[in-house]
Amino acid sequence: MKPLQNPAVANVFKACPPAVRKQILALRTPIFETAPLTVSVGKIEETLKRLEPAYTTSKTTSGSAVRSD
Repeated sequence: MKPLQNPAVANVFKACPPAVRKQILALRTPIFETAPLTVSVGKIEETLKRLEPAYTTSKTTSGSAVRSD
């Protein structure tokens, strides 16, 4: 599993009940594994959008953010 780099995102995960945290953390793996295989996506950044963990890319026209909450 990729370590959490963003302290704000880490705090959101810590606040979740353990069962929910496990499921949300499990969603991160395919996001970070699939993005590098898709040339048009670019590097993924884990941030908060509307206080929810979100996965975005700075590459233009590559799609919308994915939120996991």
